[in-house]
Amino acid sequence: MPSVNQILTSVSAVDAPAIVNTTVETSLLGPSGVCTFPAGSLGEGMTIGMRMFGKFSNKASSPGTLTLQAKLGGLVVWSSGALNIPATAHSDITFFLDLMLVVRPAGRILGAGKLEAALSSTTDFFLPSTSPADAALPDRSVDNDLDITAKFSLADVGNKIQLLGYQVLC
Repeated sequence: MPSVNQILTSVSAVDAPAIVNTTVETSLLGPSGVCTFPAGSLGEGMTIGMRMFGKFSNKASSPGTLTLQAKLGGLVVWSSGALNIPATAHSDITFFLDLMLVVRPAGRILGAGKLEAALSSTTDFFLPSTSPADAALPDRSVDNDLDITAKFSLADVGNKIQLLGYQVLC
């Protein structure tokens, strides 16, 4: 497992499993990609940055929405909210997601992200689209796993997302 207070890097030689044809919230990192923060390591003022890239596909008509979330110790600490997927078919287009989390006073954490995707023209989305909201931190006296999840609102073989690499910076 990576340790904190250094650059944590993981770009697997094998792509993370694709999330396709499901409405079940699923880890983008895959079972071996989750980053663990040891007990006591999430101190006030600590920042956690994640940069990730992958590929995305969607069906042509009524593709639904996609929700991305960061979870720390199983608690949602950041959410993109439900992103409307364009009603134009895309196949394995590139996406990048940059995410920054900051540990705040009183056991809170604040996060914001930027999603870039090669749609009909390159599109940037700042997430959430509302003002960032504080979330509760998990119990810092135990180890906490950091995970990024994805959930489609509609199951279809044309709706797919797959992470190809990421970097965690602390």
